Amino acid sequence: MLVLPRGIELNFVGLRSGVTSCDSVMDWVMAAQRGNIELSDSASMVDDSIANRLVVTDQRIDFPDANDLTLTASLSRIDAADADKVIQSWPLARLSTLDLSANMQGLFETYALMSLGTAILGACEHPNVDVADLKAAADDYVAGLLDSVHDAPSRAAPRAFVGDMPKAAGTIRLTVDAQGGLGTERLTPTLVRGVSVMVTDPALMFQGIEITLSHERTSPTDGEAP
Repeated sequence: MLVLPRGIELNFVGLRSGVTSCDSVMDWVMAAQRGNIELSDSASMVDDSIANRLVVTDQRIDFPDANDLTLTASLSRIDAADADKVIQSWPLARLSTLDLSANMQGLFETYALMSLGTAILGACEHPNVDVADLKAAADDYVAGLLDSVHDAPSRAAPRAFVGDMPKAAGTIRLTVDAQGGLGTERLTPTLVRGVSVMVTDPALMFQGIEITLSHERTSPTDGEAP
């Protein structure tokens, strides 16, 4: 039995990101692009064994040029007394709170645009047209979200963010307050009288859960998108 500590703090410096695809030329280009870019990462977690709760008190990844990702979260119904109990209780874990934010000044373009753009757009002849269509579809989806799931300001934030892509700059923040817990039972099919039933209505799936999105724009540092 491997007994786990009640708290842990990790710090990494000099990290480098890498992507492996089925295209050797793409792998080489991306490795060359990121070869001199170093990242740092810090994380701290606390196990509240009395309440069967795991708290991520601080998770932060720092990128060059004022880009960073930060995360705090708490999970309930998880027993971190030892490795075996973590594995056994993980399927029952529920997300109670989440606070995720990203400061972006070229973050998406540097670390995601090349690989995502190639995967999504493929060998299309008119990428500007295809990107405009994708952005319009995403905007329609967000605009159609129910008030019971996302309030109007929370819908406005991702719409503004999508509209600024692929050169969105500023701070985007996602918070989730799910005191009843958001677990796998809400997101996966359940058996009712031997029949698999999946709750697809967002109003029911996220009942009692408050989700907030905000987006604070800043001017991109490297000009306008093509």
